[in-house]
Amino acid sequence: WLEDYSSQHAGQSAYLCGNFLSIADLTWFPTAVFMEFLLVHVAEWPVLFADVQNGQTQDFFADASWGDWVQLEKWNPGPVSEKMARRFPKLSTWYPKLLQIDQFRKVRGEILGFWLRERHFDGLDADQDPRPRKRFPPIKKAIGFAVDNAKRMLWMSSTIELVADLTPRQAVREAVGAIEVSSGVQIWTPPKTAKTLSASTPPQQIAGSSLAQVGMRPTPY
Repeated sequence: WLEDYSSQHAGQSAYLCGNFLSIADLTWFPTAVFMEFLLVHVAEWPVLFADVQNGQTQDFFADASWGDWVQLEKWNPGPVSEKMARRFPKLSTWYPKLLQIDQFRKVRGEILGFWLRERHFDGLDADQDPRPRKRFPPIKKAIGFAVDNAKRMLWMSSTIELVADLTPRQAVREAVGAIEVSSGVQIWTPPKTAKTLSASTPPQQIAGSSLAQVGMRPTPY
């Protein structure tokens, strides 16, 4: 949405709303920094946001004030992927453009410093980690679990695309099975629910049917 809206209303300008900085740039930039790190390190997405200057992605090291580990934790997500650059031409060039401004680079440094510290702690043995639990490994495990057991159901507006050639009936059973394994709660799936689903069944209806079986009210869309 942001890519399409900005491209439509600001065209080829350097910033989100035109040829000048606006509150849109100021508020979206920190979110983009989160995405730079988390989408690559945790979700393993192709690179969308990166500090690309003069055609080269720049190495980043946290400020020394974070600790004596900073030189051990280099961050460089690599170049922006060609696929992402084609789909998000505005955002993928907007981000490094803002990083030419010292204030934006400072904000990025503060955010990435925190995440790199968390990554560093994740690599320590439990008796050396000052935190009560690891940060990213449980999230990565949960993502992998969802991918493997729910067969990567892709929700797309009012229709549902099922990867791995699953029928809607099989997909619901796979999703229910994943919930049962992870939560230890058995969910009864009546045959009539699955029989009413077709390839064109809206995802809202599928989700609503499944939630009703466990006594949950579906969130209105």
